[in-house]
Amino acid sequence: MSSLENTFNEAKKLHNLGKIRQAQELYEKILKIRNDNFLIFNLYATTFLQLKKFNKAIENFSKSINLNPNFADNFNNRGIAYAEVKNYKMAISDYDQAINLKKNYFNAYLNKAIALNNYGKFNESISFFNICIKINPSDPKIYNSLGNLYAKIDNLEQALKAYDKAINLKKDFDIAYSNRGDIRLKQKK
Repeated sequence: MSSLENTFNEAKKLHNLGKIRQAQELYEKILKIRNDNFLIFNLYATTFLQLKKFNKAIENFSKSINLNPNFADNFNNRGIAYAEVKNYKMAISDYDQAINLKKNYFNAYLNKAIALNNYGKFNESISFFNICIKINPSDPKIYNSLGNLYAKIDNLEQALKAYDKAINLKKDFDIAYSNRGDIRLKQKK
């Protein structure tokens, strides 16, 4: 095993242990020697995402994409970084690209639903939350998020149905109970 491979393995190990800055330093060291590997750029960019340095994450995910435009995770992750800097149009575009590359990419569908919601495209967001439900019907967080969206647009009946479904899936889902209670209070006013 080469010294570079050892460094890469050590960086991944540190990354997996949550030692993000140390992993980042090793990825950077590798990139000074070998800057033609999309996966190293992807992991390096991920460290910036985790450290909330979103513009650096965008820059390095873009480098990874230039090296391999067929790796869906790059687009999804860059979309997350764009969403964090409130560039929802670019985030949505990246999620679309990720979905084009990987048809049932749950995280990209979910991230797109959230970005559409934040961008004010509520009906489109509902459609994407429903796609997420088709892909993963047993995730109570999706129903809770959908309930929040319905509540935001004052569709209280649909919000209640979504919260009820979330609670049926997870009996101790405190947030869904609280959200449902808020809707019931609104209905009494």
